[in-house]
Amino acid sequence: SQEMLVSINFDSPFRGRIMAKGNPEQCYVLGDGQTSLEFSIVFGPKCNSRQEGHNTFVNEVVIQQHPVIMTESDKTVRVMCAFETPEQTITLKNPSARDNKTTGIDVATQDSGRTRHDKQQFNSVVSNKAPPPSVVLRILDQNGRDASMINLGDDLMLKIQMQMIDGKGSALGIFARNLEARSS
Repeated sequence: SQEMLVSINFDSPFRGRIMAKGNPEQCYVLGDGQTSLEFSIVFGPKCNSRQEGHNTFVNEVVIQQHPVIMTESDKTVRVMCAFETPEQTITLKNPSARDNKTTGIDVATQDSGRTRHDKQQFNSVVSNKAPPPSVVLRILDQNGRDASMINLGDDLMLKIQMQMIDGKGSALGIFARNLEARSS
């Protein structure tokens, strides 16, 4: 996903302006009398969202009751989008194994350890509705081609790629840690 979607409910018909404090001239929406409104805050320079930490994006949203004039009843709300990226174990199984196990890549997700108490520290939490990215694990030979046959001692490269959805970039990043190679 390349944006945060903020849903705001009003007690009465809203005819004001909602804008990202980081870039109010380009990132705003005007109310036309509705009692609920969705405001899309794009990551990056258009709305000037900031990245805090590895997988958290923040911005401040100004809810202005009048479309032009600021009043005392206007509010500023800090919004945050935190992508939970649990640790995953990716295993490439041996395709020539003679046991009846399936072959290919196994992905096991470990619990992030975040408790219910941790999630309740925010006044409201907006969950990301975007699907998690698809991850591809490739083993390449010294010429950069997918390795089909290898010998002990061959120089190989492990390449972990994140597949893009619909050709678009992603707000998520990818990195590998705790890599371990084993033979069966």
